[in-house]
Amino acid sequence: MQAASKHITSLSIARHAVQFILHSAMDASPDRCCGIVGLNGTLISRAVALPNRASDTIRDCELAVHSGIERSKNCDLQHIADEWRDADISISGTYFTGTGEVPDISELKKFENALTEKLPTLSSTPFTHLVLMLNTAGCLEAFAYRIDNGSLLPITLVLEEDGQQQKNG
Repeated sequence: MQAASKHITSLSIARHAVQFILHSAMDASPDRCCGIVGLNGTLISRAVALPNRASDTIRDCELAVHSGIERSKNCDLQHIADEWRDADISISGTYFTGTGEVPDISELKKFENALTEKLPTLSSTPFTHLVLMLNTAGCLEAFAYRIDNGSLLPITLVLEEDGQQQKNG
């Protein structure tokens, strides 16, 4: 697998990964959901939701990030990392569903730190933070960012067809 560069300006995202995130968001509705994404080269090919506690109520991005940090502490990330590594995929970032706002950089950095604390091998990985918008009246909007020198750098996302059948009509 090619190493992820901190200077990547565009990524592809597999349709099934987007569909997984959308289904997670519908299951969590009206709350936000969050999870981790896996990268194979420059393709975001996997996503896993971090488990939600029944008492969680997440309605803004700041709380979604904070909840993601807490959820990652209770999740068997090593099992996911091992399974993905066998498929040539690396844990490479986080995802959040949202309605327009982008999480605070310091909170995203805390999430990165929580993940690398749990899986020290991730410390050399430049993280991608994916935000999937939910209030778009049927149009898919997703944004990806990397943190570089204290700033969020946008990354262009391209939807990648992955061989799944599309429904007609």
